[in-house]
Amino acid sequence: MSLWTSIRSIIARGLTEPIDPRRGQSYWIALPYIPDGLQLTVHQSFEVSTVWACCNLIANSIAAAPWYVLDVDRSGKRSKLVGDPLAYLLNVAPNRDMVAQSAKEALLWQALIHGDGYGEIVLDGAGRTAELWPLLTERMLPPGRDEKGALFYEYVNPNGRWARLGAASVFHLRGPSLDGLMGQGTVVTAMKSIATAAAQDRFTASYFANSATPSGVLTTTKPLKAAERDSLKLEFAQKYASHKRAGTPLVLDSGTTWTQLSADPDKAQLIQGRQFSIEDIARYFGVPLHLLASPQGSQGYGKNLSEIGHSLINFGLRPWTKRLEQEAQVKLVGPRSSKVTVIDLSDLSRGTEKEMAEADEIRIRSGVNTINECRAELGKNHGPPELDHHLVLTTLQPVEKALAPTPAPGATPGGAPPNGVDPEQDPGGDQIGTEPAARVNADLLAVALDAHARRFNARRRDLVRNGSADRMPGAVAELRAQIPERFRALCEAVEAGADPYKVAHHHLGVAL
Repeated sequence: MSLWTSIRSIIARGLTEPIDPRRGQSYWIALPYIPDGLQLTVHQSFEVSTVWACCNLIANSIAAAPWYVLDVDRSGKRSKLVGDPLAYLLNVAPNRDMVAQSAKEALLWQALIHGDGYGEIVLDGAGRTAELWPLLTERMLPPGRDEKGALFYEYVNPNGRWARLGAASVFHLRGPSLDGLMGQGTVVTAMKSIATAAAQDRFTASYFANSATPSGVLTTTKPLKAAERDSLKLEFAQKYASHKRAGTPLVLDSGTTWTQLSADPDKAQLIQGRQFSIEDIARYFGVPLHLLASPQGSQGYGKNLSEIGHSLINFGLRPWTKRLEQEAQVKLVGPRSSKVTVIDLSDLSRGTEKEMAEADEIRIRSGVNTINECRAELGKNHGPPELDHHLVLTTLQPVEKALAPTPAPGATPGGAPPNGVDPEQDPGGDQIGTEPAARVNADLLAVALDAHARRFNARRRDLVRNGSADRMPGAVAELRAQIPERFRALCEAVEAGADPYKVAHHHLGVAL
């Protein structure tokens, strides 16, 4: 940035006054109107199972994920700092009274409820982060600005005394925000839908508490005074209106009759209403329905459950981890430090043992990971130093060339040497024959066929489980449209149950 650009940015910033939430200059979202009979406190909203499940899923998933501290050199290479004091604070114990899991859950729960989660940062004698203490959002005032325009926070301690904290001493986890200073709580925003779900729960509990028996009307042939009506109603309620007295014979005075009112739960759409409440609340949190034990969530809108689960990581958890990482970079690490912090969510995306083994094999063969790195991810000890080398297959070629018919023995297109290697280019004589290369191509083709077979079988199981087997032809056509023309015949074979490795080796003329 040039000197003139710096001066111009300072002047331009001086033309506008920084936002001060206490002066009403920030944006505020009006809370939805909730009738008096449906109003809830924050703690009462947790009685709705969907709210508790969504908050618990988001907070626990992120809090349980490892929060790495990495050192980045000038070339961009990252190295994990296992023994760094900040790594201990983020993953083991942020202070002397609690563990990291509890502290991170407290921050996330507060942010999900109120939109803001706070923590007090305590520094050591060298100015490094030594402790982090979660604070209650209910006791924190919105941040203000002093005479120099710097942010500060005011917190009410349990003894009633006010404590003023500078912005550098407060870890502020903000939820979705319109002004960037204050977050909007998901639970507070969804309070109207939560109140509706709570009303349905109360009605259901009351309905079954009365043995699913609706109320009725007492009628008499003689006129009654107000006091007599109240006495008759009270006496009848005490004797008969309770689930504990269900089945008690009615004994009425002469001229008094009881007419039961009918109630049809189907017309009231009780089941449908409760199911819609689950979907409505989950929509605010971005949690897939199948993770809330909702059978409708298994349909997946044309996707399998594994792909739906990845949507939670990408759209539900990733924004929260990014907020945590950026706040930690500014407040705990320092903007000029070579260290960065990263929350690793890869454990949430792991598949079955077979899928993990296949993925490790592909990473090793493509040179992405070493064998020892894959062993470390599995929690195993490192092997010999020879397993630290990156392995790369040097015989890779385009799929179109691999699927081409195998030339006749002795045929050398373009005058190339029979073994595919020019002796002038390989003076050492280390030649790679066509048989090993063909075997590698067959293995790669087999992996691709096996992946297609697994996708096909997973799609078929989903459709059968959801009672949509008639959609199978369309699903097959959709899958086949994504593969090359030469590849389709082989895919049809594995769809019929053939072994992918036998199909690949037979097509390329390589013996198993």
